Amino acid sequence: MKNNFKKIIGIILILSISLNQNTLSLKPKLTKQESAMLKQAKAMEKAGLINESIDIYLDMLRTSPGLKEAFIPLKKIYIRKQEIDALLVETKKYATANKNKASSKLDIFDIYLIADNEEWQNILNDFYNKKDINLNHMKKLISILLSNNKKEIAQSWVKKIREKTKKNSFYSLEMGMHHSMKLEYDKATDEYLNYLKYNPKNLSLISQRIMLLTDYDNSIQIIKNKLTESELIESKIILSKLEFKLKNYMQSYDILKNLSKSDKHKLDLLEDLMKINQLDLAQVIVNDLIKSSNNKNIINESIYQLANIYESQVTQSLKNFRISNEIYKNELLISPFSELNEEYGDLILKAITIYDSLNTKQKDYKSGFQLAEIKYKIQKDFDGAEPMYENILERYSSSKYKKKCLNEIININLSRGDLKKTLEKINSLYEYKDFNYLLDIKKIQSYFYEMQRDSVLFYSDKVLKNISREEKYYNDILKISSLFQLYSDDDIVNYSKAKFELFKNKNQAAIKILNSFEIENPLFKTAQFESIFLEVKSGNYNNAIEKIKKIKENNNYYNHEIQILEAEIYDYGLDDKIKAVDIYLNFLDNFPKSIFYDLIRTRLRELST
Repeated sequence: MKNNFKKIIGIILILSISLNQNTLSLKPKLTKQESAMLKQAKAMEKAGLINESIDIYLDMLRTSPGLKEAFIPLKKIYIRKQEIDALLVETKKYATANKNKASSKLDIFDIYLIADNEEWQNILNDFYNKKDINLNHMKKLISILLSNNKKEIAQSWVKKIREKTKKNSFYSLEMGMHHSMKLEYDKATDEYLNYLKYNPKNLSLISQRIMLLTDYDNSIQIIKNKLTESELIESKIILSKLEFKLKNYMQSYDILKNLSKSDKHKLDLLEDLMKINQLDLAQVIVNDLIKSSNNKNIINESIYQLANIYESQVTQSLKNFRISNEIYKNELLISPFSELNEEYGDLILKAITIYDSLNTKQKDYKSGFQLAEIKYKIQKDFDGAEPMYENILERYSSSKYKKKCLNEIININLSRGDLKKTLEKINSLYEYKDFNYLLDIKKIQSYFYEMQRDSVLFYSDKVLKNISREEKYYNDILKISSLFQLYSDDDIVNYSKAKFELFKNKNQAAIKILNSFEIENPLFKTAQFESIFLEVKSGNYNNAIEKIKKIKENNNYYNHEIQILEAEIYDYGLDDKIKAVDIYLNFLDNFPKSIFYDLIRTRLRELST
């Protein structure tokens, strides 16, 4: 039995070797003595006893001249010490011992190159002249040439190999990266586009590589010229992305408009424009796709995005408050509702009509979900929205939408204001085992509103141990947990009440509670900011400014968060750019170490142009 087992192991080893490149040999097993000597040599080297470590490596090579584990570290030491003659002596012994195998030639190629010994040319020719040229070996040799400043020689060999193998994109990615590191933008772009010519499916990769080059201001025009001159359709798609990056949105679209088979890329551009609220151009693209595309899926997605545009026009007003939106932000506690101004009534009806049509005719669960979202978050129809979410939850297997629906079902129950029934609802949903962590998170939210300190801390600890830091609610949970760790119940209780009123869409009640905070409360400044920000969210810009004036009069509590909010009210709410710039500049003078400093500088540059 033991013999059979040994035979099986032997066969597996043979097979594993054959699956590797046939010139590479299995790593030899070191003897106990060799392992001990190697360990000692490395220890000597680490301790700075370089000559002593050399002696040990040489002793090992005298016994086993082809021992790679000794030769490679010795090689590195000799190169550092510039003792090339001594290295050449050992190199020849090493090559002879390994019978000039391919792997050993790769090990010693750079040595001959450094020593300017013509043998390096012979090694190159040997690999090149093989009937079945090994491109991985050639890549390694060319990489060594480049690292030793033999760029022209490397390029000539790349050309030769491309001609011989008919692999016209051989080493293009690597050469592109090499030129990029040398800041040779034109040559880098040429190589990337050459690769793209023969590998069009890798458009995304090449686009990313070229976009990285455009982070340098002096590269942009060079790259634009290269992309413009190229005959590749793919290069024009990259050019469109570059124009988008430069905020030339119409130029970005114009490029795609003139390309054949660009519907998918137009749709990608449309979605990117939606993210940055460039809704007018987004609608132009939607109309174009609906009229001109022959692809049913593209048309349906475009119609869906048209409804999304209508909906976004209703809900976008606060998105411009870029910095203030992030201050004290807690995704878990944020109000889910959007206030619908009467002037947007027709738009939301158009969105509903489109979503309803797609949901009915195409069985499009995305549209069904958006209908539920409008009914809940805009129309405040809790009883109408909840069964719509439940229907999607039961009918569709998409985990993405299951998670969303579970979240919204619980949010509806929270919005009704009955925390006991909400917790009962959460407990009833634990049958969805893949999302138990989400239910634990919603319990944290509910217990926060209930001021159940022990329960908040228990579930916070449980969840934070089991989710990654990248999870959407990780930081939000940390903030809630920290409140209970840092402050007393008396400090927190009114803040909790205000947050619950806000979640229920009772903004005025929330404002009243926040305004009642005593100056001694450690959350006083936070309450001030959030009270003013709620006025902003309700469109009461003048009320917000009046509150800020009163704070200024008290002087001591005009903190930097409120100054940013004041600037953004004038900037985005009241459209008084001159006043906004004045406040932004004042902020930079007063708070040079603020984490928002660079963001404000960016906004000032935007305003200046």
